[in-house]
Amino acid sequence: RTGVDMSVETIVELAKIDGVDAVKEASGSVNKVSKLYKALTKEGLEEDFNILSGEDGLTLPIMALGGTGVISASANVDPKRMVLMVDSILNDDYTRAQELHYEMIDVIDALFIESNPVPAKTAMNIIGLPAGPLRAPLTDMKDEKLLKKSIEHFKYNIKVGAERSDILADLVFSANENGNFTVKYNKEKKAEYLPVISAIREEYGKKVQETVYEN
Repeated sequence: RTGVDMSVETIVELAKIDGVDAVKEASGSVNKVSKLYKALTKEGLEEDFNILSGEDGLTLPIMALGGTGVISASANVDPKRMVLMVDSILNDDYTRAQELHYEMIDVIDALFIESNPVPAKTAMNIIGLPAGPLRAPLTDMKDEKLLKKSIEHFKYNIKVGAERSDILADLVFSANENGNFTVKYNKEKKAEYLPVISAIREEYGKKVQETVYEN
């Protein structure tokens, strides 16, 4: 966090050094990512050097341009969907990746309304993950309302995820404006997911809208 953006030429030279394997690209410029990947390819380094997204909201376009992953802040709160999106990109399923990107974007935005890691740690404590207190010079968030609204349904995700982690790899929950749940799942595993969906209805008394996707 020097506040200094390394040039494409500098990164390429560093990529030639043994033990320098990746760059966390957080400049906010997809054009720079494009130029960097092209320069690495020209030097034959694209297979040995990784471009990792340093901005959650740009992970999809960065990976589409040659990036191989993400160093994610929002994955502390919503790891499942971030992993699913990255895996979808790596498997060339950009339709599914785009769906997941837009499902996550409100949460991602909420986690950066103040300096990281303040919103991330606050969100983790809200949903019951022991992130601990903030340490000086960091201070508590000024307004948690937007953050709480964006992550409310994760309380259920964490609870069920811990209890039924064996079947939740492809099960994705989101909450709509009416407080109902939408659940997306792999068609081939519907029979395994039905008990979890029933548990949501029983515990929360909310209507669950189901969306099925193919492999």
